[in-house]
Amino acid sequence: MAKMKGIITKTNGIFASIILSFALILPVFAQESAPPPSTTAAPAPKEIKRGILQERQDLRQNIREQKQDVRQNIKEERQDVRQNIKEERQAVKAEVKQFRQEEVKKFQEERLKVKEAIEAKRVEFKEKIQTKREEVKGKIEAKRAELKQNLAKIKDERKKAVAERIYQELNKLNERTMNHFVDVLNHLEKTLEKIKDRTAKAETNGRDVAAVRTAISDAEQAISASRSAVEIQSKKTYDFTFDSEETLKLNIGKARQALHYDISGVRKTVFDAREAVRRAATTLAQIPKVDELEVATTTPAATTPTQ
Repeated sequence: MAKMKGIITKTNGIFASIILSFALILPVFAQESAPPPSTTAAPAPKEIKRGILQERQDLRQNIREQKQDVRQNIKEERQDVRQNIKEERQAVKAEVKQFRQEEVKKFQEERLKVKEAIEAKRVEFKEKIQTKREEVKGKIEAKRAELKQNLAKIKDERKKAVAERIYQELNKLNERTMNHFVDVLNHLEKTLEKIKDRTAKAETNGRDVAAVRTAISDAEQAISASRSAVEIQSKKTYDFTFDSEETLKLNIGKARQALHYDISGVRKTVFDAREAVRRAATTLAQIPKVDELEVATTTPAATTPTQ
């Protein structure tokens, strides 16, 4: 824009100089048309008119030539401006491309770190649960042997068998339920990982993901709390003591109620984790066209196999 203003100013100056020249020439024409003091015969009116016409033609030709020069200068200036704009655009595109490549590389590195961290936590938790299960199995067997000795007080063999079966079922139910909760939490964690991946893509594409990050953090805390609850519950065993058939039946009922209560508490933490992940997904979905956003992946250079 500064260059175009300069061109317009230059053009106005040229036209002003032309008008000034024309103003200076008119007095000359007036003097030539005045009769000289000498006794020489005055030029004929036709010659005077012809001279004036010639001067006008010369002036007009000069104006046309100057106009052409101005137009040519404007044309050249415009071409220079367009070339400069083109070069600036190319430079900006190159900078954007470089920035984009750096962002893609950063995105891929962060995604890899997140995946590795999640997988490490998952493996660690699995090993913890497995260790606890082995410990619990030993406790269950010890309690079972103790229960069998106590059942010697009961004369009814059918009641003895029922009591042993219930003892086994209670502890197996706890184990199966905790295994199921572990699978659910693993699935939720994988879902959250995908949400994180899509959130990173949205952020790389310039979207505001602050609310999604907050929801993801809440979901991570909910999953972590639920895993802790599952780990604690996995350590528990359920048995019952008695001194008669009446107290045996009563204590079996109490053991069942205790198991149901404990499992319900853990189930609530799993439900809370599921809801937290759902909220994160819903918050992410509120970003316009989030599912259409992509980040180009870089292909690693091919390596030549060594002999």
